[in-house]
Amino acid sequence: MLLFFRQAFLRLALEVRGALSCGTEIRFFLLRFSCNEDFDMVWSRGVWFLLGKSFVLQKWHPKFKPKKEDFLTVAIWVKIHDLPLACWNSEGISRIASKIGVPIAADNLTEQKTRLTFARICVLVDCNSTYPEEIKVSLDGDVVSLKVQYEWRPFPCAHFWCFKRLIESFKLDLVCVLENRIQVQSLKDQYFISSHSLFPNESSCHNFDLSQSGRIWIKWNPTRINFSPEVTTSQLISGTVFGAFFSPFKLTVIYAANSSLECKSLWADINMLAPPGHTPWALLGDFNCCRFASEKLGGTFLFKNYWTKLDSYWALLVDAIITPPEGNPLSHFCNTLRIIKRNIKNQSWVSSSCVSRHIDILHDKQKELLSSLHRDPSNLILNQTFKDNNINLARFTSMQASWIIQRAKVNWLKHGEYDLKFLYAKIRSRMGSKKSVVNLLTCNSQASRKDVISSIIHYFQDLYNPIPPSNVDWESIPIGTALPDVYASSIISFVTDEDIKFAIFSGSSTSAPGPDGFNFHFFKSGWHILGPTVCRAIRSFFTKGFLPKGVKSTALAIIPKHKNAANISEYRPIALCNVLYKIIAKIMAVRLKPVMSWIVKDNQAGFVNSRVSTDNILLASDILYYAGKRDGAKIFCFPSLFVSWIRACITDVNFSFVLNGALEGFFPSTAGLRQGCPLSPYLFCIVMDAFSNLLEARGFNGISYGNFSLTHLLYADDVLIFGEATISNCIILDYVLREFANSSGLVVNHGKSSIMFPKHLKNQTEICQALSIHSIANKITYLGIPLSFYRLNIADYLPLLDSLNKKLNGWKANLLSFAGRLQYLKFTIQNTIAYWIRGSILPKTVHKSFKKFSSRFLFYGDVNMAKKLHMISWDKICRPKSKGGLGIHSLNALQFAFNCTVIVRMYNNSSPLAHWLLYKYKSPWKPPLFSSSKLWKSICNTASQCKKCFQFEIYQNSPISLEWEYWCFNTTLENYSGTDEPNILPDIMLLELISGDCWELPAVIPPLLRLIFEKVNIFAGAGPSFLWRKGNCFKFKHYIHEFYNELPNCYWSSLLWHKKHILKHSVFGWLALVGGLKTADALRIRQISIPSKCSLCYLSDESVGHLFFECTFSFSILRGIIPGVEIFLLRPSILQLFDWIKSEFSGNAEILKFHKVAVCSIIYYTWKERNGRRFSGNSQCHTTVMINIKRILFEKVMHWKSANVLLDKL
Repeated sequence: MLLFFRQAFLRLALEVRGALSCGTEIRFFLLRFSCNEDFDMVWSRGVWFLLGKSFVLQKWHPKFKPKKEDFLTVAIWVKIHDLPLACWNSEGISRIASKIGVPIAADNLTEQKTRLTFARICVLVDCNSTYPEEIKVSLDGDVVSLKVQYEWRPFPCAHFWCFKRLIESFKLDLVCVLENRIQVQSLKDQYFISSHSLFPNESSCHNFDLSQSGRIWIKWNPTRINFSPEVTTSQLISGTVFGAFFSPFKLTVIYAANSSLECKSLWADINMLAPPGHTPWALLGDFNCCRFASEKLGGTFLFKNYWTKLDSYWALLVDAIITPPEGNPLSHFCNTLRIIKRNIKNQSWVSSSCVSRHIDILHDKQKELLSSLHRDPSNLILNQTFKDNNINLARFTSMQASWIIQRAKVNWLKHGEYDLKFLYAKIRSRMGSKKSVVNLLTCNSQASRKDVISSIIHYFQDLYNPIPPSNVDWESIPIGTALPDVYASSIISFVTDEDIKFAIFSGSSTSAPGPDGFNFHFFKSGWHILGPTVCRAIRSFFTKGFLPKGVKSTALAIIPKHKNAANISEYRPIALCNVLYKIIAKIMAVRLKPVMSWIVKDNQAGFVNSRVSTDNILLASDILYYAGKRDGAKIFCFPSLFVSWIRACITDVNFSFVLNGALEGFFPSTAGLRQGCPLSPYLFCIVMDAFSNLLEARGFNGISYGNFSLTHLLYADDVLIFGEATISNCIILDYVLREFANSSGLVVNHGKSSIMFPKHLKNQTEICQALSIHSIANKITYLGIPLSFYRLNIADYLPLLDSLNKKLNGWKANLLSFAGRLQYLKFTIQNTIAYWIRGSILPKTVHKSFKKFSSRFLFYGDVNMAKKLHMISWDKICRPKSKGGLGIHSLNALQFAFNCTVIVRMYNNSSPLAHWLLYKYKSPWKPPLFSSSKLWKSICNTASQCKKCFQFEIYQNSPISLEWEYWCFNTTLENYSGTDEPNILPDIMLLELISGDCWELPAVIPPLLRLIFEKVNIFAGAGPSFLWRKGNCFKFKHYIHEFYNELPNCYWSSLLWHKKHILKHSVFGWLALVGGLKTADALRIRQISIPSKCSLCYLSDESVGHLFFECTFSFSILRGIIPGVEIFLLRPSILQLFDWIKSEFSGNAEILKFHKVAVCSIIYYTWKERNGRRFSGNSQCHTTVMINIKRILFEKVMHWKSANVLLDKL
């Protein structure tokens, strides 16, 4: 069948007329043509593409061998969009395509000019091609950007060429490859062997048939040396190396296992292999251990959070902290940290492998005790020993989980529900990013390691020591709002112990530490011991203003911007500050935070309390829609003491960078603002506010509508400027930008700057020349969201769909369990799409694609799979748990909730977005015009749906519409008018009718309505005018709840979802209750035929009701864990069991939750056993399954309040 399909496919693809026969080899096609015309046509036509990839043709000859050659170039098809008609000729297309590679041919539609949306060209590329995303073309002085789309891109194998470079650079004749993933069957494939050869006519040996993971593959060049293997085991290969220019020596290549028992076997083999006499012996590889902790060299110290669960750690900490204080308290505490670090390094438990060894030992002991208990189940000593062993096993498992999660930094996976494969893959990914800087060493093979490190240091020295501005004149920049005296005194007030404690406990326990290696968890866990010393040290800084250099020292983690980065400029430095410094900076940042909204203008949305970045996106989008239709000086406002604190933090800072786990270099910096410093965002916003003052003071004309005007929006240093399209206005803007650059050193990046113009603007070229910005765009991306004067189409949302596709594909999907994928969707994917919903209105096509992607990912872990059976609709999943769903919010629910937040901020917050919406549209309850933007129509639709939830309170400055709002006893004033006359009320705001605490009504207000006004109270002050359900509590979850409010409640939801539940198990309980399990009876209804008998008892037909718990197998497990179920005359269903548990154990909340958790665990492991028997041929008895469930429950409940009672039940 496969051969027939291949022949038919090739016949259609090659368009042959005669007969065509095809060989059966997988990687090569041997084609035989029945007529010469077909052969000549195929051979002479040019490049052939099959399934989007180039198809290489070779003529047959008697000595022909099916050998795949390494081609330096390959042909690919590219599409060039928006090609100007002036370039639509062979010369123009050829010149443009040459920016990608060597143009070969164009397709028929391009040659005939019958498809003008894009030109499709075949180009020849090599391994050094860069594949530009767009090509800039100059036409009559105008620069046009042409989008390039690739049907397929070839990428060279980075690992293979890395090996090749190493071998050529160091002239190697023998290579040992450890921990490879190659299967034994692959070595039977001659193509595989030839494509993985490192030497000409190479020889090799391996242990693939003896080892599952740590495989060893030795390759050598037989023309220069020879290796004779003598002993091969699962952990080593040992033999003798011979050569013409050296004496023979013994070589043993080792890859040690993780298990302590296997390691003992390895050392026994090494002792046996020791050569006699003085024979040279080289032992190479990964030994997975060292004799003593003190032998470990290199690497940086990293505090492991699980150390706090060891008694010896606390003894060590107390011994170090009781040292009498000497000199400056801050310097003394730094010295104490060095002592703690030195003492920890000498402990046997410093390595995480110690925990793994203990777990292996405890598992072996558990198996021995279980065997003994089977022989003597009544032995009290054995039972107590078994219980103590389980407690220790749960304790060390908890330590291992803590270390894994700390390294993986995945906050959305909880202990008890994590996926080990995913977490270890995440750790490998993070470690790969850190160690990828080693590429710099291999890419500079001619230079020594010392020279490469020196060049890196010089690069970062230049980066962090920029040339100062030539004309620092902050006096010329106008000063904005001065800091009030009440705030000035508060930011320099006495630093209390509570201030310091708050700064520490608000830090993340898993955040990356600075150069000293201590994280926030070290300070939080030991606060009862470290507290007084830390408070004394921190307060000494605020008293004396002295900060030791070691505290300010910063490590630079070098992260590649893309794969296979080979130049230091292709790496992004991430600053890692010491936690002790972060505590000081956090205290200052907490005091600075409340004053930022006072001193920084409201067009700056970044890092200012109560301001939302997506407000700027919404405002920019709506303004463009409307338009299409139509300090340094500030810092002197702070007290001098506070300024001295800031100077102490940001001046005289030294940097080192992390290379292969070790700190390299130590150089000073004049650029004191660092990413990762809590102070940096606020100080940067203050500097950028000077730009706002300068722009307004120099008379730049922005966009205006009535009393509303706006010149620019800021998010940190990302600036979006609106202005009149006149030459004089652009000259002012250019002058302001240059003046600000001369004073601050912040220069406009013209390469990343673009200009957008509305339709029919004639002076575009002159404006571009005035601003020295030559990139004209129909749309721009602002804070990640596309903006345009024109209507966005589905192509503008492709970055979102591509981002979702990348996040849902790859190793994440393959390694996560069902519960892990659910968490990933809720916390990662929904955050991604929620940001776009906050900033734009997504089209229905995106909604449909998101549903399809998410459903396939959740149930199958593959978004690109063909259509498969889904037992539950996505709409049912996207319900709150209390309504019978899994708690994932639908896109409509997210849009509804975000619209509610916009409506609330319109009335309760003073922001540019609120001012614009109120000036432009008056009220969300006013019927929108046909010409209104999509954003406003969506907001109006939401407002009409939830008007019963909103209430108004009248304050003196309330921005409430007289005519349209429901401010008059939860209805509009028009309902009290008693007349059908239209426009009886003026379209004004209530604040125009208020004077003090009284109403001042115009003569047009009828007497009947005046009586109504007298009954409405006017509140003093500036409280929130807009309330949600009569309360001053505005939470996103309340808006989501309102969206689903009409759906009926699910009475059994509390039985699955509670604070103690295990997500991995509860989701399968949910699937069983909603019909989501693919049991035989459910598949039979859908016309899918499978064996109908239960795979557990082989007695009855399989169904959810039978599996849980009519089946003898599952009921035996249930009875062994919850003995009380024996009272049932007939075996219960899941809901009957839950009802009995609820009534039987309602007197004790923890015991009730324990039984709920136990039932879900039984459902999960029963279903897992069923699948193992059906699809893998693996089976376990009910006793083994029950022991596995008890072990999980043991680990879950051991830290509960009623742990002793619950453990006795197990």
